[in-house]
Amino acid sequence: MTTKEIRLSYKPRDVFRPFHARTQRWACMVVHRRGGKALDIETPIPMADGSWKKMGRLRDGDRVLDERGQPCNVVAAHPVTLGRPCYEVVFSDGATIICDEDHLWSTQSKLDRAKHKFTKKGPRGASIVTSRVHAPRKPSPKTTAEIRETLTYQGENNHSIDCCGPVEYPIAPLPIDPYVFGAWLGDGTSRAAHITSMDEEIVSEFQAYATAKGLKMDPTTHQNAGRATTWKITGDRHYNMVQTLNQMGVLNNKHIPKAYLAASKEQRIALLQGLMDTDGSTDDKSKCEITQKRRELADQIVQLLNSLGEKAVVRRKVINSRDYFRIGFRSAFNPFRLRRKADRWAPHVRDEAAHSRRRFIVAVNPVPSRPVRCITVDSPNSLYLCGKQYIPTHNTVAAINDLIRAAVTCKSPMPLFGYVAPFRSQAKKVAWEYLKTYAKPIIKPGGINEAELEVRLMNGAKIALFGADNADAMRGLGMDGIVLDEYGDYKPSVWGSVIRPLLSDKQGWALFIGTPKGKNQFWDIFQTARLDPAEWYCLSLPASKSGILPSSELNAVRMQITEDQYMQEYEVSFEAAILGAYYGKEMRIAADEKRIGMVPYDPALKTYTAWDLGYRDDTAIWWYQAVRGEIHVIDYHAVSGASIAEISKTVLDKPYHYAKHFLPHDAKAKTL
Repeated sequence: MTTKEIRLSYKPRDVFRPFHARTQRWACMVVHRRGGKALDIETPIPMADGSWKKMGRLRDGDRVLDERGQPCNVVAAHPVTLGRPCYEVVFSDGATIICDEDHLWSTQSKLDRAKHKFTKKGPRGASIVTSRVHAPRKPSPKTTAEIRETLTYQGENNHSIDCCGPVEYPIAPLPIDPYVFGAWLGDGTSRAAHITSMDEEIVSEFQAYATAKGLKMDPTTHQNAGRATTWKITGDRHYNMVQTLNQMGVLNNKHIPKAYLAASKEQRIALLQGLMDTDGSTDDKSKCEITQKRRELADQIVQLLNSLGEKAVVRRKVINSRDYFRIGFRSAFNPFRLRRKADRWAPHVRDEAAHSRRRFIVAVNPVPSRPVRCITVDSPNSLYLCGKQYIPTHNTVAAINDLIRAAVTCKSPMPLFGYVAPFRSQAKKVAWEYLKTYAKPIIKPGGINEAELEVRLMNGAKIALFGADNADAMRGLGMDGIVLDEYGDYKPSVWGSVIRPLLSDKQGWALFIGTPKGKNQFWDIFQTARLDPAEWYCLSLPASKSGILPSSELNAVRMQITEDQYMQEYEVSFEAAILGAYYGKEMRIAADEKRIGMVPYDPALKTYTAWDLGYRDDTAIWWYQAVRGEIHVIDYHAVSGASIAEISKTVLDKPYHYAKHFLPHDAKAKTL
């Protein structure tokens, strides 16, 4: 019998060789980031002051807008990157954004939007559904490449992005009242300070404005069989409305000046109401429409609506060889003041599936590569707005080859190994091609199952990809080994309720990998691995040691972001991952100097306690001893909602000999 030697193409970096040679059942690998997640540097970004900047001109400290329309800060404007694969993302309202393949979008898929919760009654296996409630999943981050691969579902657009909230700009000192100016744009004479209207309410708005400004308002002509009147607004040498219109550059050139588009939300609503009272309409289904002859003014009205959190769709119509632009939208607020229109309008029923509240991605087209750039913002969801439409935008090779090596050498019958990412689509994007490429020489003929994301090797072993978003799909499977990628993004219950039981029957192993995102369940695993080297293999791989990124890139990044951000993203610091954490830098230094670890309790020395009384949060207590000029913290306790008596009993029940207890200076005046 002859055997054939098969060589695999994977050649591990030196830093990964100890990882592949480990003998422990459990392993934890903390690695730095590499991806781009960048936009074309020509992308317009709305600023918090109402101005616009191109992506390439943003700087640290600039104030932009988050997905709620609220101001947020650019905490890091990263270097421009060249040579990235780029795509044009096309939205259902005609908006387009150019970005790289790794740029993150917060989207809902069709299945996310259609998700329902069921209440069942009866014994297991024979229960019946008693209620069905629409409970869509929240949006989740997906890369441009992932969206392109899953663009449609059952023949329909799959991915949607919610419209932003109304943008909050400061109140602006506008030269003309925004409602009056909006009505003039609609029914005013282009070359003069004249307004033609048959509605007394609109005329009254102009008369009130004229009186406040010391102007006169006189009728000039009657049109339409005496129903509509043209009014002339005049002033004196100190103030004249026609001079103001001329200074604004709108005489014989009707458009919305930048100052009005960057005014406060209330001022922008008033401007829209002036336009809609004169030129707009609504139907009994709350669909609103306004038609314009000038494309520039139509585009500005769309931008106005977008800044108020509304999606608008423009359709061109040709009448008598002339273009007209019809703008349709549904709004969360009444876009009219005129009573006969305002009473007809009704608020749109905005359930979770309402199309008017979201844009759909209709195409992701490859385009030539161009300079791209990403920024980091301090918004709660790490989202910021981009484009004139105010659209909200947010180390696997070694692990895959470790799975392949384990599958090839496994001696158990019918070996099964798994790779899990936070989402199945993410697992496919991140690991599927790597798995097929590196395992190609040893994959059984016909052993690739594209639908199930499984490969079967020549020795009968199977490697499958899963998503933690549907962890129940793994129930009942006995695993010989599993890789949990970006474990910090899983639901904390997934490990204990689903994955850990899969490993019991075969006494399988698990590898946890990811990047720091604060002290979540991944941090807990890292701490366990770090303190128990007999059972755990632990690798912390900062960029300065991995050799994956060139030193020139690391130096450039370090010059452009804060030290804490660099430590989090590139030097895998969990302390730095908590932006604003007290003593984060000091804790990092202590860890580097090996001053954090297990210190023994010395019964021969007195023990002290230091208290932080929590009136709205936890009460925390530290136990420490003074040992040869050093402070040794030996114990810690935190509790919420307990009384002083209960906390004191916890302290006295400890086997320590106390010297003194240190409490806050105002402890006597407070009660828990």
